[in-house]
Parts: sequence; C-alpha cells; structure tokens
Amino acid sequence: MRLDLSNKAEYRLMLPIVLVYGSIIIFPAYGPILSLYSSETSALLLSTLFLFSFSAGIFLLPKFTKTLGGKLWRFISLSAIIMVLLFPALEISMQCFAMMLTGLFSARIVVLWSMDYLSENLTVSYGKFFTSILFLSYAILYVFNAISPSLHRSVAIFFPVFGFSVLFAVFGSNSKPVSGDMNLSNIPPVKYLFPVFIIYISAGITYSGIYPQIAQFAFFERYYNVLPFLAALPFAFWVHKKRNVKALLWTGISLLGFSFLFHIYELKAWNYIFIQTLLQAGWAFMNSFVWLFASNIARMNRNPFYFSSIIATFLLGTSVGSATFLALSRIFQSIHMTFISLLPLLCLLVFAQMIPNNLKNDMENFESQHIDVLTRREKEIFLMLLDNMKNRDIAEALSISPNTLKKHCGSIYRKLDVENKTELIRIYGYMKTAN
Repeated sequence: MRLDLSNKAEYRLMLPIVLVYGSIIIFPAYGPILSLYSSETSALLLSTLFLFSFSAGIFLLPKFTKTLGGKLWRFISLSAIIMVLLFPALEISMQCFAMMLTGLFSARIVVLWSMDYLSENLTVSYGKFFTSILFLSYAILYVFNAISPSLHRSVAIFFPVFGFSVLFAVFGSNSKPVSGDMNLSNIPPVKYLFPVFIIYISAGITYSGIYPQIAQFAFFERYYNVLPFLAALPFAFWVHKKRNVKALLWTGISLLGFSFLFHIYELKAWNYIFIQTLLQAGWAFMNSFVWLFASNIARMNRNPFYFSSIIATFLLGTSVGSATFLALSRIFQSIHMTFISLLPLLCLLVFAQMIPNNLKNDMENFESQHIDVLTRREKEIFLMLLDNMKNRDIAEALSISPNTLKKHCGSIYRKLDVENKTELIRIYGYMKTAN
C-alpha cells in the first residue's frame, strides 16, 4: 500500500489529521501518556470527559461556523494547550477541565479539516488516503506504547503539547469561507449515525473490559499491541479496492466475532496471541469502514459536518461503551462482559439496512462513479429530475407512460438511497451544472 503524494494537496490534507488523531490517541483518549499521570479509574473518567466534550463540540460547532476563526476560539485553543502543559501538576478537577477544553479545541480542528477535505479533489484513491491516515496515526500510538514506560513524567507531556501547538499554528486563525456549494445543515440523519454509534459501544466495552484481562502480558503487550492493527490496514485497503465500503464492515465483524470465541478458554499465551491479533485486525477494518463511510456520506451530501459528526459519533460510542462496562462490571463476570461486548455488533446486523447501499470504493471521480449504479435511461431521468421537471413533462419528453416513469423514479431513489425527488435535488443538485 504505497502512497504517492506527489500532489501537495495530499500532504496538506493528510499531515494535520494524522497529527490531531495521533495526539488524541496517545493522550486524552485512553492514551499511554495519560496513563503516566492517572490511575486506571481516573484515566477512564478523564478520557470519557474528553470524548463527550469533543462530540459536543462537533455537533454544536455548525451553529457557530462564522466564529471558528474568532478570538473566542483562539482563547479556547491557547487555554487548552496551556492546561495540557500544566496537566501533571493539576488536581483532578482541573484535569477534568483541561480535558473538556482539549475536546473543544480538537473538535474545532476536525471541523476545519473536514471543510478543507471536502473542498479538494484528491489525486489518490480515497481508500489509500484514509488507510494511510490510520496507518500513520496508529504508528505514532505504537511508538508511544513502546516508549512511554521509559519516559520521565516531566517530559512525556511535551509530546501532545507539541502536536496541539503545531495544529494551533496551522488552524489557529483559520476563518476561510466555506465553498458556496456545500450544504451546511447541522448534523447527519440518525440512519447515518446510529450504526457507527452501535459499533463503537462495542469498542468501548472491549477497551475497558477485555484489555484489563490481558494485563498479565503487559510487557509483551507493550510491543505487540497495535502491530496487528497496522498489519491489517493494507488488507483493509485491498478489500475496499476489490469490493466496497460495506465489505470492510462485514470483515471487521467477522474478525471480532472470532476473537471473542477464544475467551471461552483460560487465558494463556497461545490464546492471547489469537485474541489480540483478531481484535486489532478487526478494529483496523472497522476504523477503515467508519472513516471511508464518513467520507462517502459527506461527499454524497456535500456537507463537511457529516464527516466530522460521524467521526464524533464513533468517539462518543466508545465513551458510552466504557461507561456501560463500568455500570455492568459489578454485576457480570469478565467472561460475560466479553460476550456483552459482542451484543452491539449483533444488533448492528439487524440495523445494517440503515447503511446506504450506494457506498463506493476507490473514487477518482466521485460524482461520475456515484451515478454509475443507474441505467442509461435512469441517468436521463435523473438529470431531468435535477432540473425539477414535472413527471408529466419527463414522460412526454421520453415518450414513456406515467407508470413506467414511476417505476424508473422508484428505482433511482432506491439506488441512490433517497426518499423522494426533494431529497434527490437537495443532495445531488450540485451535479446539475456538471452534467
């Protein structure tokens, strides 16, 4: 999976999101650096506060789009960086406040990045672009998993501070206007958010309930954890390229399901290897699915907030999963919690129809490939619908009966995953002039 970034646009887009995601997963979101300053219980609380704050920021920021480059956000960003720098010396209450500020700061960066991303036409495939982002971000996590126990507490905090400071330098005064053809309605419909939320409830339970069970292999875990994730990403790219986005989801569910089967045995070195390998590989496919799903939905709707909202939803689901584990761990034994973590994924099988069927794989030209699911006649009708022509006029222009036109329209709506003509024009209206 070699990524040729000969176009500077790919560098400009990739490096900031790798830096923000890498900084998040090494520190405020259950990161190894956070564990240097907090007990297991405190780290769980602080990470949950960060994730809730991040998600709230993502969902609320569309209401304040014009102020993203204003003094208030510069003040919040600088305050967050300073609080992170002072984090080792703070009391738990102030650490909580620091996490909430960091969540808002990170949310603003992701929203601004999603605007930049949607305004660009990549010269590399979307599958390669996002699996490369995940690979680089989790490579950062792997390095800090390996070295964090040997880092001095007074030094370790400078790594996330450096990452956040660079991001502030890049986005601190960003007030770039959003392209006029972007739809800036607030958040995606529930049908897009709910499947992602369900998936990552399982992730939160897995992190809080399963990983503590393998603490006896802490030294090996330090160097092996994340490696299967990194190794699985080229395969995720290949599956996405040969099949489609949904194939990543089904592959991820299958791998996670197999990993849970090994929990029925007493934990030994042999089944630790199987559990960790399958878990990490499964979440590599799941993460690839969510990032590419978010990209597809955002480009389908020409809405950058769809991308950032879906990313926020998977982090929110993770925090809800962790809270669920804390609530149920006193009632159920660890073996039961393992199978409880599988329940959300089983529920997802029931709600899978909420995931659009028209998700594409590698898209060098998203718009043209997106309507390739339509027949030649359906494409003719599609363009006439975008011109808001009446059904009677379309039928006369194409010399077909009203019933035949009704069947064609139903097929178009089903293939493009829209409810009616109004939604079709709202989502695909920007394509009218391009065709």
